[in-house]
Amino acid sequence: MSAFATDEQWQSHLLNGGVFLDVRAPIEYSEGSVPGSMCLPLLTDDERHQVGLTYKEEGPDAAIKLGHSLVSGPTRAARIESWAHLAKTHPDLILYCFRGGQRSQISQAWLSEANIRVPRIQGGYKATRNQFLSWLDECSKLPLICLSGHTGSGKTRILKRHKAETPSITVIDLEGLAHHRGSAYGNELDPQPSQVNFENQLALEIHRAHLLRKKTVWMEDEARTIGKMTLPDSVFLPLRQCPLVVIDEAQDVRAQVILEEYVIDAIAELRRRMPEHLAWQTLRSRLTDPIHKISRKLGGARAQEALRLIETALVESEQSEKWSAHLPWIEFLLENYYDPFYSKHMERQKHRIVAKVPGVFFDSLSNIESLQT
Repeated sequence: MSAFATDEQWQSHLLNGGVFLDVRAPIEYSEGSVPGSMCLPLLTDDERHQVGLTYKEEGPDAAIKLGHSLVSGPTRAARIESWAHLAKTHPDLILYCFRGGQRSQISQAWLSEANIRVPRIQGGYKATRNQFLSWLDECSKLPLICLSGHTGSGKTRILKRHKAETPSITVIDLEGLAHHRGSAYGNELDPQPSQVNFENQLALEIHRAHLLRKKTVWMEDEARTIGKMTLPDSVFLPLRQCPLVVIDEAQDVRAQVILEEYVIDAIAELRRRMPEHLAWQTLRSRLTDPIHKISRKLGGARAQEALRLIETALVESEQSEKWSAHLPWIEFLLENYYDPFYSKHMERQKHRIVAKVPGVFFDSLSNIESLQT
């Protein structure tokens, strides 16, 4: 086996959902990594810091010597054992460090001493990051269609369903990759990824779509920012220039969708994760905190009215699970905040609209295919 995985090998491994061994320090891993990688570091954050200081003050030879002294004996044995276990579980494992230099070379040599051969990526994570950035540029070559619609139109639901059920299209779920629903109420229970990890995963999805060459690639109409994530220009600009399909849904239908997703589904998930009283406290924060964030745009008086309606609804639903009590605040926000902003956005984008359809239009596969011709 060669010491290095070729570009073709590691990219194929990545596209097929393979596992990678990242031997960088945890702080490096958290900032950005190869999708599908596991961090089992050669040096911990503190050890890396010590070695780095020694390198600056005494030079590379002293730094290498310190590194070997820090990772020796039982510490070294434990790290090799963790790598070996991962390699045995995933025989096609590929490893990397930052530049493909000493850390991955040492890790590879120690594994070899245990009769385990694992190739490493030449150029390390830095090389993969450059590849991801080039894959982002492929977005301009995709046959994009953007799905838009007022808040609560069910855009995400529609795309997720057709991602699984409609073989002739590719769906890139931007909100799913960002772990955010793209609005003031968009925070998920799990944290968002780092910006770099978001871009890396997005690049992988774009490259997969480019290789599949389906009739259309669908994305949801998004602002430049999705929570704390920012869409790179290489993706945002094509998304703002491609044909637009708009879901035309009545307000009462949209309010019901929001009720299900942001209240009923949310409290069910919170109850699975924590005790009942904490679940309701968390839901209260998730419903009221966004009002404070948008209060300037909403207006002081309307913000106070929204908070009053939310508190009233929470009391009723906690006591009797009367979920319909939440519809007044949802409809209030649609009328006074979300719909006016969306209407202005649509006015600016009206030249791109190729179809306006109700949500039920997407229940038929033949309807979706008609939009592709």
